[in-house]
Amino acid sequence: MLMDQIVTTHWRLRQALTAAAGEIALSVDGGHHKRTTRNPTLEWLKWTTFGDPIHAMEESSTGLWILTRWLKEVRVEVEKERELTEKAIKIVFVAGKPNSLSENSTNCANGL
Repeated sequence: MLMDQIVTTHWRLRQALTAAAGEIALSVDGGHHKRTTRNPTLEWLKWTTFGDPIHAMEESSTGLWILTRWLKEVRVEVEKERELTEKAIKIVFVAGKPNSLSENSTNCANGL
């Protein structure tokens, strides 16, 4: 009878530890999702309000996604035109304004 209690208690302890580990993992994953999923409109306003937005965009998953999409568009334009054109550089303008990324692209196009 004592052996049966030991086995049952051990089994319950293992189940409790497994459940606790699952809850911790769920909590961590849920927190990561909340931290990385932000309102893109609010982020866009933040990026376009203060100076050069590129650094702030690099600090956010949404910003990185946008930058990646823009650079893919630039690549397509460069492959089509066989050079880095003003049209391609304007793809990376934020709110119609130049920024550090477009200025670096301009310098590359001019061979600087």
